[in-house]
Amino acid sequence: MIKDDGVRMVVETVAAMRGLDIAKLTSIYRAQPYARVRQEIMFLCMDLEVVPQKVLALELERDHGTIRQGREVVRQLMRRNDAYAAEIERLRDMCLRRLRGDRLGIQDIAVTRVEAMRVAQKVLTCTNPHMHVTASELRGMAAALMGVTETTKLGGHNA
Repeated sequence: MIKDDGVRMVVETVAAMRGLDIAKLTSIYRAQPYARVRQEIMFLCMDLEVVPQKVLALELERDHGTIRQGREVVRQLMRRNDAYAAEIERLRDMCLRRLRGDRLGIQDIAVTRVEAMRVAQKVLTCTNPHMHVTASELRGMAAALMGVTETTKLGGHNA
């Protein structure tokens, strides 16, 4: 369980944007999407100076070396891929705004279902080009990007 409010806000924001379960993000679950997003959380917490590295390691129940490695992995991916770097910057901006107490609206997350689907697909292919994602998983990520609570609202082919 995450005790620090700043770390919790970053985890909640990133989990919502990526459409992933917070409980799995903060557990030992090692599936690829969760591991990569956990690294993004490590990077953002350190970049935004939410807590010192040792405290973050305790909050995420990881070794401090794992925190350092996760941060470096995200840095390298950002250097190699402009689309991924833009997504991380967008996440950084959203986390920073939440940490400052700003409320985020749907316009901050995604404008349309089509954009949300495009962003979700880019994120997945940036992190693992060989990853296979079902249509329902992609709709779930798009729903999270748009701030929609029911993924059924995104069903069908019309935007």
